[in-house]
Amino acid sequence: MSENSEPFYIIGHRGAAGEAFENTLEGFERAIELGVDAIELDIQENASQLWVFHDPGLERLSDATGPFREHPDPGSIRLQDGSRIPTLKQVLDLAWARIPVN
Repeated sequence: MSENSEPFYIIGHRGAAGEAFENTLEGFERAIELGVDAIELDIQENASQLWVFHDPGLERLSDATGPFREHPDPGSIRLQDGSRIPTLKQVLDLAWARIPVN
């Protein structure tokens, strides 16, 4: 055991990695249920809206192709788990008064 008594924090990277699909409302809710100290997320802009999505391209995580920032309607994209890409507002509404967001 370390002699360092400094506290450490558990941060849910993109939500609850390994428990739910990354950067989704379900993933952030699961991280909160697990009792993490904060959640971390990724933000991209498209059409004057802030979206919670990590990759510059859509292929790895969704049913769409091409650059995220060039997609005409990010709200219509289905992620591989069937959910939609959340807006930053949706995630902040979920986290408000419950957990810090990084």
